[in-house]
Amino acid sequence: MKCSNHKSKNATKTCTLCGDPFCSDCVLKVGRKNVCKACASEELQDAIKQSKSDKQNITITQQTTQQTHIEDRDRKPRGSLFWLVFWLIVFFPIGLIYLLMRRW
Repeated sequence: MKCSNHKSKNATKTCTLCGDPFCSDCVLKVGRKNVCKACASEELQDAIKQSKSDKQNITITQQTTQQTHIEDRDRKPRGSLFWLVFWLIVFFPIGLIYLLMRRW
């Protein structure tokens, strides 16, 4: 079987869309399909037309985030004062006992 575009070359593949035989130079691999260049250009033009019509039907939504005021952020406990007091209460007596026991 000969290629539809090149009469001197043998056909090695067939187009999955039109079914015509083609040589390996005339066939494009699109995904898992072998497609001739003419069918590929038609498919591309159809996809471009489809995307243009889809763009007209797109609705735009905007997501908003919850706004926090500066006052709300200032009222939230940071935790640093709590941990400072906690570690002073826990480790100051231990350190004091260690220091006094070491001097005896």
